[in-house]
Order: sequence, then C-alpha cells, then structure tokens
Amino acid sequence: MQSTLALVSAITAVIVGPLISLRIARNRARFEAIVLERVESIRDLRKAYSEFIAYLMITNADRGLGKLSHVEASQKLERAFRLETELSLMLDAEKKQDRIVLENITEARNRVFKDLDSVYNPHRWEGHYYTAHAALLELLKAEREKVAKLQ
Repeated sequence: MQSTLALVSAITAVIVGPLISLRIARNRARFEAIVLERVESIRDLRKAYSEFIAYLMITNADRGLGKLSHVEASQKLERAFRLETELSLMLDAEKKQDRIVLENITEARNRVFKDLDSVYNPHRWEGHYYTAHAALLELLKAEREKVAKLQ
C-alpha cells in the first residue's frame, strides 16, 4: 500500500506538477501580452492625439497671422483628416468618453478650417479642444486602471 501511494505521489509530482506550471506560465504570458498591448495602444493614442492637436495649433496660428493660402489650407486640411481618421479608428464611438473625444476633435478641426475667406477668430476652436482633451484624459485614466489591475 505504501509503495502504491509512493508511486502515485511520484507520478503526480513528475507529470501533474509540470503541467500545472506550464498552465500558469501560459496564463502569465497571456496577461503580460494583454498589458503590453494596452500600454502600446495608450501610447499610440496619445501620440496621434498630440500630433493632431499640434497640427491644428500650427494651422490655427498660421491662419490667425494670415499666412495660410487656399492651397496650403487644403493640404493641411487633408493632413488633419488623416490624423482624425487615425484617431477615430483607435477609439470606440459606442463608448461615451470616446464619443466625446471624437465629436470634439471633429468640431475643433471644423472651427480651424471653416470659412477660409471670412474674418478669422483664432480662439473659437479652443473650447472643443479642451473638452476633447478632458474626455481623452478620462479615457486614458480608465485604461491605466485596467492595466494596473492586470499587472
């Protein structure tokens, strides 16, 4: 009886132990991949957003100084649309915070490029920028909390 018990214990230690260790290692690797993916997506979102806002600020300044021709405006508008599209692909319009960011970056872009022939007020787009920025900070805060829970 003792030899059978010793045999079962040995088999369990040799076979079951490594299988459990392998399963734990797989789960850990999966969670680390999820954390890394979330961290990278946050970094990419922040980079795209900051590039978009910086681009609007430069365009806004050029426009306010009267340095923006129609040709330059159309090129800058095309670039702004590309950046805006990149951001919209990163965000989920079904989520409230994401939708607030998307709506306000669109409105900020519209304010900078609207009415190129009219008298320009360089401050009209800032409210949308601040609203989008605050919503993005809330979104990133939630993502950071999810990452912290996974770590």
